[in-house]
Formats: sequence, structure tokens, C-alpha cells
Amino acid sequence: MKLKFLSLLFISISTFSFAQDNTQKEMLAKIDQIMQGDNFVGVLPQNGRWSYDGKSIYFSKKSALEPLPTWYKQNISNGKPVGQPLKIAKNDFNINPQNYIFGGNNDFENYNKIKTDKIVSIDGDLYLQDTQNGSTKRLTNTLENERNPSFTRNDSAIVYQKGDDLFYFWLQGQQVGQTQQLTSFVDADAKAKKGLSQADKWLNSQQSDLLEIVRINKAEDSIKNAQPKPYRLTAIPLNGKYVSSVQISNDGRFVVYVLGEYSSKATEVPNYINEFGYTENLPARSKVGNSMADFSLYVYDRYARANDKIDLSALPKMMENPAFYTEYGRNLKRDSPRNLWIQEIKWSPDGKKGVLVVRADDSKDRWIVGMDLTSENEKLKLVDHQHDDAWIGGEGISGWHGSTGTLGWQDNETVYFQSEKTGFSHLYTYNFDSKKQKQLTNGNFEVTDVWLSEDTKTFYVRANKENFHEYHLYKLNLKKNNLEKITSQKGVYEELVLSPDEKFWVARYSYSNKPWELVVFDNKTNASQTQITNSITEEFKKYSWYEPKIITFKTPDGVEVPARIYEPDANVKNKAAVMFVHGAGYLQNVHYGWSAYYREYMFHNLLREQGYTVIDIDYRGSQGYGRDWRTAIYRHMGDKELIDYVAGADYLVKNHNIDKDRIGIYGGSYGGFMTMMAMFKEPKIFRSGAALRSVTDWAHYNHGYTSNILNTPLEDSLAYVRSSPIYFAEGLEGDLLICHGVLDTNVQFQDVVRLSQRLIELKKENWELAIYPIEGHGFVYPTSWADEYKRIYQLFDRTIGKQKE
Repeated sequence: MKLKFLSLLFISISTFSFAQDNTQKEMLAKIDQIMQGDNFVGVLPQNGRWSYDGKSIYFSKKSALEPLPTWYKQNISNGKPVGQPLKIAKNDFNINPQNYIFGGNNDFENYNKIKTDKIVSIDGDLYLQDTQNGSTKRLTNTLENERNPSFTRNDSAIVYQKGDDLFYFWLQGQQVGQTQQLTSFVDADAKAKKGLSQADKWLNSQQSDLLEIVRINKAEDSIKNAQPKPYRLTAIPLNGKYVSSVQISNDGRFVVYVLGEYSSKATEVPNYINEFGYTENLPARSKVGNSMADFSLYVYDRYARANDKIDLSALPKMMENPAFYTEYGRNLKRDSPRNLWIQEIKWSPDGKKGVLVVRADDSKDRWIVGMDLTSENEKLKLVDHQHDDAWIGGEGISGWHGSTGTLGWQDNETVYFQSEKTGFSHLYTYNFDSKKQKQLTNGNFEVTDVWLSEDTKTFYVRANKENFHEYHLYKLNLKKNNLEKITSQKGVYEELVLSPDEKFWVARYSYSNKPWELVVFDNKTNASQTQITNSITEEFKKYSWYEPKIITFKTPDGVEVPARIYEPDANVKNKAAVMFVHGAGYLQNVHYGWSAYYREYMFHNLLREQGYTVIDIDYRGSQGYGRDWRTAIYRHMGDKELIDYVAGADYLVKNHNIDKDRIGIYGGSYGGFMTMMAMFKEPKIFRSGAALRSVTDWAHYNHGYTSNILNTPLEDSLAYVRSSPIYFAEGLEGDLLICHGVLDTNVQFQDVVRLSQRLIELKKENWELAIYPIEGHGFVYPTSWADEYKRIYQLFDRTIGKQKE
């Protein structure tokens, strides 16, 4: 009897083990499938745009492994698709883009005032396109790069840039068909360096002293040089500096340009697998604090041949140091003006005024400066000044030095722009005549994009006005001062483009469990939409993809944190939880659209099927929630965000019956950084974690991103020490998986190599490192994706998937 019982027990255990093995195999096979990426989901459409006559929509599709996108043409009649999308001959759009004329409000296209012609630069040559009959005329055919073309001189000429200089190509008048050079930037320092050495000067002098013929020739040359010469351009000296943003006024008189200094020390990333069999180094970005920039604004008067530097030292706060200086006992007053970044000027429709963005190099201030070069009394006018003790950024403003953000002209006297002065990014105008600002949108929501109608009387904006998690298109009613919603479906709309006749929009639309497709809808309130693409594979459609719920929970410091939760069915729930951390920092993942982390979304579906509760959080620092949320991480990354994740874990334990000892965490890039901070600083809460492509020491990351948030290591070392995981590695107790691509030129492989050595020196044993020799920051190959996520799944299955006996 006892033997029979033992036999039954053995059979039961064996059956259970076999079932477990089968479950493991099925799960790993599913991971293989979903990590095929767009081969499994479908290649999704993007870059929707109208033909100039509004009768067709062009769009592209590009899989991760394709070098170039494939373009399609969908015929449209009265906002409805006619027939199926037609694939454009392979690579024809990429090889002959001049054959395709697009209308609408794409800001990279340049039309004449009556929209009968368009000028484009293709592979460094200029093409003039007739929008009426579709014909194309090639204007240049050179080995040099002619770029940035636009119509000027009341459409009688095209102005473009070649090298540093500006040129006209005349379309009308006596000079029709001629090319005219407008500027001549000359680096005098470079010429001086090529001058005679002291030894050569001695030989030159000796020749003159000894030989009469040399003296005669010199005298003749002097007489020739003294004779009157035909008109030649006056050289504009660069003095060893870098010239950018070169533009000319519509009347051809004033050339506005930026001169500056920029230097950085580049890094290199070794590539071990290539066709040569030798290790080669890939060039990569500099490290924070190793970049220097300072730019100045100049105006060259071509008629007076006068070159003037514009004095910007009187701008507010130009002579002040950042507020954090007080923590180090430094003086807040400066002896010299701050270093600046200056963007290109945007001319008014009549070409008489200009407006441009000036940013402090330390990102604490942004000035919008108006210019009236014909004014005798007030050539410069301060349109707007935004100061932030943290850093300037936000929707339509940008945290990057090289971006202008939303800035344009409504008419010859009124400019529009975005500002965070209320705590959320909104649309404003400034009138040069009245010298008054006007706020056009208002409320606790973010305006992300702005369009202006052809007659300049109507603004359209994309915003998350309904709630933080939906993005819709609105028409701004200036008379009623309110927003009228045009899009009608719950979800997220992006890449919106208005048709040339302004009757329809084309956009990408998605929902939480429905990938992006192109839709067309009327330009009216509460418009119904028509889907014009069908990109999803049959394999993807076989799954019943879960719609995560959006919830909020409260932190100990009283903040409501948004999150998406994947709740398993009661019959499979295993009381374990996985917390996902999105990357980038300033990115939004808690919304009703298709996630940029779509592989992770599918992985979370699989985890849910296995009984895990999964939650991903828009921690403080994420996009979409206003200025205070955006800057909450200033000078202490990994602090407020970790408070949010600890509060999230507590919420799961108290509200979703999660075992407090069975919580795991994972994420990539910023998410990998946060995973390490969680594992090192809160080891009692997070049992295991997977840190992917992780920043381990912010002093080794790039300048543009890091200096905004943490200043520089030299100026603010305290911020770097308290924000970098490598300083807290001693706290590791749980199981840590580290995954990194060797070819990562963004968060470089060196980051995890340095951390690995630190963990070795600390004698930590419960960690492992998986390297991917041919992958960069964003993986490309399905085999790499699958290997990485199998390791993540097996980590959680081993450490939190089973209840302790």
C-alpha cells in the first residue's frame, strides 16, 4: 500500500514537472514569435502626406531590417479611399523624389506665394516643380551641395546655400537663369595659417634685395592693384569661428547669420564583428561637460557693406549664474554674459521683420527676440522670456539647444509660439504694434503641435485636453476662446496633415491594443474617420490582446501617479508582480495609444497569461503632465522616480493581493538606470531586476541631455554622485540581470563594464551580464530581442514566479 502511494506521488510530481516544462517551452516559443517585431505585428504606415491636388495620399512603411522605406500611393475621393494602395516602384521615391509633389502644410516644402511652383533640394541639386502639371525642371547639376532653397524677392528668385554662402538663382527679370553669389564668408585665420613662414619671409626679402627684376615686377603689381576694379563681394570674416543659420531678407539687403565656437571631445565604441576580422572603432558622442558652445548674432548690410554684431547682453538674466550655485557658495552675479545658442531667423510674410530663439547654454533661459532691421530706434524687441531654475523644455519648446520649437508668423505683425509659463505648454501670440502677448490656450493639459490655416485666421492644435492619456486634434475658436474637438475616437492621433484644400486630415491613429493605421477624416468637429490602411498580420490578429487599465495611486509625498496595469485572470493569478520602467525619462507610456514599447506590451500580455500582475508607470520626469512633473528629477535623478515605484509596489500589495516578497522590475535605457537604482537602494522591495542598455554613471553620458538635468560634473558634482547607480552598487541583494549591446553609441558598453568591475570588487555574486555583439542602443535583430526577453522571463520565473514553500 505504501509502495503504491509512493508510485502515485512520483507520477503526480513527474506529471507536474512535465506540465511545467511544457509551459516553459510554450512561453519561450511565444517570446520567439512576438520578438519578430514588425514581421509578427505588421509593418505600420507612417509619413502620411497629400498630393498637391488632394487626390492622393502618399505614405511609407519600413521594417527594422530594411535600409530604405517602401512608399505607397492611395487615391482619395471626397475623403474616402479609392481602390487599394499602390506600391511605388521599388526605391523610386528614394531615387527620384523630385517626381513626387506633395501639398499640405509640411514645413519642409517651399512653395511660391500662389502655390504654382515648389523648390526642392534633392541629393544636393535644386529642382523646380510645377504643381499644376507635375513637371520638374532641374536648376543645378553640380558635385557641390546646394541646400535650403526658398523663394525670395517676391518670387522672382530662389535663394539657397552652398558651402557657407548664399546664392540667388533668378527666375524673372534681366538676370533670369543667372546665378548670383550674395555672400563671401572668409576665414582670415585659416588664410593667415597658410601664410609665409619666417624663413620664407627672409628668402622673399633677400630676392628683392639682390635682384632688380623682382623689384620691378613688385612695383608693376602695385600699380595694377591700385587701379579701380569691378564690383566684388566684400569678404565677411569668420575669424576661425563656425558660421550657421545664414539667411537673407526678402529685399536682399540684410544677411543675418550666427558665428560661434563649438568643440567637443568625441568617444569611440569598438566593433568586434565586421567583414575585416579586425576590431574597428566607431565614432560616438562626447561625454557631459566635454562640450563647449558660444554663439553670437551678426547682421551684414549688403548695401552699406557694414557688418555688425548684435549686442544681446541686455537680455534679462544674461549676467546671472544658475540658482544651484548658492549650494556651493558661489557668486550668482557674472562678470561676463552667458554663453548662447542662437537659432535661425524666421521672416514675416512681407520680409520686413524677423523673429528668432536665443537659448542660454546652461538651458535656464530662453528668449524670443524680434528684429526690425529697418527701424531707426528699436531694431531688437523682446517678444518673450522664459526662465526655469531647472531647465527650459516641454512641448513645442524643446529641451535641445538646436531646436526652435513652435514659432511662426500669423501676419506681418503677429508671431505665435509656445511657453510653459502657466506650468503647462500653451499657445501664445505677440503683436509688434501693440507690444502685447495673448494666451490662446489654457488649462491643465499640454499642447504638442500647432498648425495655422492658409488664410491665417484659424489655429489647429494637438493636445491631451480630454485627459492626460488621449491626444486629439482641436480647432481653436478665437472668438469664443475655446477648443473644438475634431477627432472622435478614444485613443491617440499623431502625424496629422491637413489637405491642400483644408477639407480633410490624414493622421496615424491607434488604441491601447490596436496598432497604428492611417485614417482620413473631415476638418470639422466630432468627425467620423475612415481607415485607409490595413497593416496587421493574420498571426497578430489571432491573439486577444489585453487592454490595460489606466489607474492612479498616491505616493507618501501626496502625488497621484498614473500607471497602466495588466491584471491576470483570477484562476491563473500567481500573486507575483513585474514593474516595467519606460526609457528616455521624458517619454509617456501611460496612454490609450499603441505603445512605442510594443514588444514589451506583447511580453506583458504573455506574463499576464502566466499569472503575473504587470504595471508600468509614468513616473515623475515623464512626458505629458506639465512642467512640474517634467522637472521633478532636476539634480537628483532616481529619487522621485524611485519613490513612485516603491509606492506602486505598496499599491499592488495592498490593492491587488501581491506577495510583497515577489516583486520584480525591469526596463531599458532610463528604465535600466531606474532598475539598478531600485535594486541597489530598495533591495527589500525588489526581489529581482533586469537592467537593459543602462546608464550606470551619468558622468559618462552625453552632454545635451544630461547637462540639462544635472548641470555638469565639474559644476555640480553632488548631483552626479547621488544620481548614479554605480555609487550605490553595494546595496545589491536580489538577482540582477544586465543586458547590453556592444555597439551602443548612445549608452555605451563601457557603462556596464565599469559597473561589472565595481560589482566584482564588492564581491557580489548574484548578477549576470549578457552582451549582444552586433546590437546598438535599439536592438534590430529578432534573435537578439528573443534572447534578451527569454532571459528576463527566466529570471522572473526563477525568482518570483513560484511561491516560497
